[in-house]
Amino acid sequence: MVEGKSERLDRILRNLHNDVGESLRTCVVTNERGLIVAAIDTHSTTNESVAAMVSLVSDTSHRVAQNLQLEKTSLVQVSTPSDKFVVLEFNVHGRPFRLGVIVRGDTSRRSIRQLLRRRNVDQILLRAAKEIRKVMEE
Repeated sequence: MVEGKSERLDRILRNLHNDVGESLRTCVVTNERGLIVAAIDTHSTTNESVAAMVSLVSDTSHRVAQNLQLEKTSLVQVSTPSDKFVVLEFNVHGRPFRLGVIVRGDTSRRSIRQLLRRRNVDQILLRAAKEIRKVMEE
């Protein structure tokens, strides 16, 4: 059986979950309108809520960069003592897509820093975005 685009995207997100581990709470890929292209949900947070926050954070980061005359952002992180919300924007055929994840850490700030350093979530997301872009461009 031939694997379709949807199945390949799901596989990429499952691999992302395996790479990050059980600390990955939620992962969504959205288009420029904030609509979900692919998602996995391993926590009670709904994918629709995360997709909305992905759009909000990405749009806000672009506005901040523009107002402060900074370069356009492609990766934005919101960190709390116990969690990290990361949004990575990438283009497919000139259209922006966004990969958003929530990574759960231990209750202490020190523990989540160790987790994120050890697993290097940013690099894992960049690799996943590259794979997603390849599938979407076909």
